[in-house]
Amino acid sequence: MRRGVCDHAPVPRIHRQWFLFGGASLALLIGGSAWGVSATESASRGPAFHLSATCLRVNKRAKKLLGVITGYGVAVTGPVVDNQDGTGSARLQFDVIGSWLTGHAYVQAVKQDGIWHWAGGRGSTLEVGGKRYPIKLDQVSTVDPSQYSSLCAPLNSIIPFRRS
Repeated sequence: MRRGVCDHAPVPRIHRQWFLFGGASLALLIGGSAWGVSATESASRGPAFHLSATCLRVNKRAKKLLGVITGYGVAVTGPVVDNQDGTGSARLQFDVIGSWLTGHAYVQAVKQDGIWHWAGGRGSTLEVGGKRYPIKLDQVSTVDPSQYSSLCAPLNSIIPFRRS
């Protein structure tokens, strides 16, 4: 062995280039995946979900079953029909995370005159511990319920005033 010379075969420089290319590809894959999850999450959480989430957060029965509602699951599923004439309907399903327990909400909403409303009736339930509880989103439990009473009221209780 000569001084300064190794016994093994020389390592080609191409390995460093592949290492840099692989690292850049991995970073691009991770960044693209994070962006895709974020875009999917924001797209699935439209105005019908925001109405349902707001009304569940201040709902008397939901608070009693789950504790203080701290968040919602990532996935929101169910059909949403949003027509150009300002009408629509949605049957949403999503996880509701409380300080005590986690439940699964099934909420029906309707859109009239461009505004989403809770559909009322028997279609909205909250599943906790394998048992389903009917839930009325208009049963608000807050310090000042007036700001939520009309927002969470079912469509059939809202009297539309039209100009003649």
